[in-house]
Amino acid sequence: MSDSASAGPRDPGERNPTLDALHGLALLFFTLVDLPVYVSSFFAGVYPPLNPRYAGLELAADSLVVALAFMKGLLLFAFLFGASQALIERRAGNDFKRLYARRLHGLWAVGAAMAVGVWYGSQLPTLVLVGVASSSLRARPPQRLLRLALVLFLAGLAAAAAAVLCGELAPGLAGVDGKLASYFARVKAWEDAAYSDGDWLRVARVRWEMFAGAFPLNVAINGLRMLAAALCGMAAVRAGVFDDTPRWRPALRRWTALTFAAGAPLHASALWLHEGRSLEPLAALIGGGSLYVGTALWAASFASALTLAMEEPALARLLAPVRDAGRMVLTNFVAASVFFAWLAYPYGLGLYGQLSRGTCLLVSLTTFGVLCRASSLWLSRYRFGPLEWLLRGWVYGRLPRLETSPALG
Repeated sequence: MSDSASAGPRDPGERNPTLDALHGLALLFFTLVDLPVYVSSFFAGVYPPLNPRYAGLELAADSLVVALAFMKGLLLFAFLFGASQALIERRAGNDFKRLYARRLHGLWAVGAAMAVGVWYGSQLPTLVLVGVASSSLRARPPQRLLRLALVLFLAGLAAAAAAVLCGELAPGLAGVDGKLASYFARVKAWEDAAYSDGDWLRVARVRWEMFAGAFPLNVAINGLRMLAAALCGMAAVRAGVFDDTPRWRPALRRWTALTFAAGAPLHASALWLHEGRSLEPLAALIGGGSLYVGTALWAASFASALTLAMEEPALARLLAPVRDAGRMVLTNFVAASVFFAWLAYPYGLGLYGQLSRGTCLLVSLTTFGVLCRASSLWLSRYRFGPLEWLLRGWVYGRLPRLETSPALG
């Protein structure tokens, strides 16, 4: 979630529509990936024997989401977190440290509230830690940022491979299969009981305890590649990719094609092994490594393709609703999360465990479409989304003017 630095009046052309559209794309990926996790046990997704075996349309829907959206939204959000940090530093000057610290505090508060009140898998707290780490590295020039990003990404891949080989993430190794299977089954039963008939307080207590365990694990597993993505975002802004995109068009075209072609066989390998639900060391290593690298390649390919598309007037008009949804992405992220929780948990419709993968896909796409339309309507009258407006007020100590004016369109 990014947020520009100026709390005062702004020219209509000051925002970068490409960055807004990229936020919208990340939001789409979030809606596709997260709804299935709201309506089923988290551990049914990370421990293969608890996973259902899909077939037909269910398999197609599950594979489509894994291929097109899994982890792409998180990496894009991290990339945009770094990009927005570079933009804020450019605009804030000597006041950057104070303003950016307040911004991170505000986002941490939103993320913590989300983790307890909505879903413990909220990624905002992890993104805030990425923001803290990347701000300490911001003095480096673009080339050094990219080299460091590559080192961090490969370090994350090596750490994940080492964890698999040591049996820490692959329960079939090191004689711990039985204990972990029993543990995961107990936690799944605990989740199922709370999310099927518990009241809000019981669900919130479960979420808090799950967050306390899941947050450090998420940082350990995803932190390095998210930080690498953030550094790439900082480097892209400083290199002028979004300020002078026409100059970068040939490179972006090559990058789009190369990363897509390289990521395709990796995704095919990962999906095949994922459906096999194998815990064998070699399968876990190849499948996990393929998805780790392939996810980053396709996230980069999709981002480059959208950047190119936003340079074409006809495509930019077509993508305007996605751009508007991205412009108020924090509000939309929270709204979608609250809606998914209402669908899933007993204080709402109580559909936990009852939605198929195909139904989740349709509901997610419909939700994203509604958010796009609502964002366009809101921004026709107001300059910021509601939470973006409040965040600016917190960062700058005063609420900016919310309504548009004829001069600002």
